[in-house]
Amino acid sequence: MIRLLLVILILLIPLHVSNISVSKIVPLKVEKTIDQREYNCLAQNIYYETRGEGYDGMVAVAMVTMNRVQHKSFPKTVCDVVHQRNDIACQFSWVCNESLPTPKGTSWDLSKDIAYVILHMYEDLEDITQGALFFHAEHVAPYWSKKFEMTKQIGKHLFYRI
Repeated sequence: MIRLLLVILILLIPLHVSNISVSKIVPLKVEKTIDQREYNCLAQNIYYETRGEGYDGMVAVAMVTMNRVQHKSFPKTVCDVVHQRNDIACQFSWVCNESLPTPKGTSWDLSKDIAYVILHMYEDLEDITQGALFFHAEHVAPYWSKKFEMTKQIGKHLFYRI
C-alpha cells in the first residue's frame, strides 16, 4: 500500500527526471473501477517491454498502450491492443514469445502500481511521450520509423506519433 501511494504521489507531483515532466497535479479519481483483465494486460506490457528501463520508460510504455486504446486505428481495449498481431509480427514483441519468465520482483510490483494509476488517471496525466503510438529500442531501425514523427527518446526507446 505504501509503494502504491508513492507511485500515486510521483505521478501527481511534478517530477523532472532527465528533463522529462512525468505528470501534473490532478485529483485521484478513486471512484473509477478498473477491469482486472485490463489491469493485468497493462501491467504485463509495462513489465515485459521495459525490463532494464527506469520509471519514465515504464510510464511511457503505459501511455503508448493507452494512446492506442484511444486512437481510432487501434482496438478499443488494453488487452486487445497488447495482443494485437498482424501477418508478420505481434505489436508488442513479448506477446509472441512463449517462453517468458513469470513476472516477479520489484519491477513487477512497480509495473502493477503504474498500471493501476494509469488506468485510473490516464485522461488527467501529462503524456510524456507527446502522443506516441509506436516505440522501438534504439538499437533497431524498423521500416516504419521513417514514416512517423519521432517525439522523444526515453531511456533506450524512441517514441513516435503519426
